[in-house]
Amino acid sequence: MKKLLFLSALLIFACSSDDSSDSSNQTFLERFDGVVWENPYFVSDPQSEEDLYSSQYIILNNSSNFLTYYRPNVSMVNLNTCYGISEGLNSNGETYTITNNDYDSLQFTSDNGEENTLSIVDITVSNNRIYFDVSYTNSTNTYQEFANRTTLTDPCE
Repeated sequence: MKKLLFLSALLIFACSSDDSSDSSNQTFLERFDGVVWENPYFVSDPQSEEDLYSSQYIILNNSSNFLTYYRPNVSMVNLNTCYGISEGLNSNGETYTITNNDYDSLQFTSDNGEENTLSIVDITVSNNRIYFDVSYTNSTNTYQEFANRTTLTDPCE
C-alpha cells in the first residue's frame, strides 16, 4: 500500500504543470512577434490609387523594427511597399519612442518630423483584431484603424 501511495504521489508530481511556461509576463511585442494583421479592405494586386488603402501590419520584436507597414505596390505610384518603424530616428525624419510595452498594449509616440506635433499611438488586440488609436497633441482629432489577425507570413521578408 505504501508503494502504491508513493507511486501515486510521484505520478502527480511528475504530471503537475510548470508555472515557468506562463506567458502572462510577456510584453506585447513578444506576444505578437511575427504576426501579420490585414485590414479588411486588403487588395493583394492593386490596380488603382484607391487600392492604396490596402495594408498589412507586422508586429516585430527585434532591434531593427517593432512595426512594419506593408502596402502592395501600385504600378502608377512609386512607393516603398514595406516600411519599418524602429525606435529612434527613422528615414522619414520622424523619431519614434516606445512609451509602453506591456502584456495588453503597445504605445509609442512620433514627433512627426518637421510638423512640430506629437502623435500618440495606442495599439491593443481584442478577439483577433488589432486596433490602432492615434491622437495628436495639437488637435482634438483622433484616428482609429483596425486589422484582422492572419496566419500569413511576413510579406516583407
